[in-house]
Amino acid sequence: MLDFLEPHVDRYIVLRGGEQKVLEVPKHWASLLWPTVRMLAGCALCTWSIWLSGFAYWAVLYLGWVLVVEACWRHLKVYRDRFVITTVRIFRFTGVVRTRRATIPIGRITDMTVSQPTLGHLLNYGHLRFESAGQRQDLENVKYVRDVDRVEEIQRIVSMKPSLEKAYEAWTSDDIARVLEGT
Repeated sequence: MLDFLEPHVDRYIVLRGGEQKVLEVPKHWASLLWPTVRMLAGCALCTWSIWLSGFAYWAVLYLGWVLVVEACWRHLKVYRDRFVITTVRIFRFTGVVRTRRATIPIGRITDMTVSQPTLGHLLNYGHLRFESAGQRQDLENVKYVRDVDRVEEIQRIVSMKPSLEKAYEAWTSDDIARVLEGT
């Protein structure tokens, strides 16, 4: 029904180059707490304005509508903000009308820091910080990542895959047989 609101990140994955989507992570619902509070406050102001008259009626009604519209816009921005891990890169898709995609190839990520505030431990979200060869990026800080421990584990597995493949290429069939036998 509201398919036009979806970010459709699959169209930015280069299938011809062998890239595959490993994980797509929308923001955690905790990022919607303050916009929801503003929306409820705006609705309360609009309701309260019914009992006012004159200039006060219009001022309070206007303020209530501004809060509601701004909160709806924030909800839409949070809904369309996606963090994607592929076999080749990590990218983030943001924006509603004007969209932005920030990308870091997996091989260029030098460090990934995970932080979980106290509320994040309780609600299972966290924040990621990527460092890439001393360059500043849009992807540097990704906040309110749902199930951040799983995302960190998957990112580590994906980033280790090329080095493991190189190590396996150097092995002979005898080496592989010894590993399988447990000797």
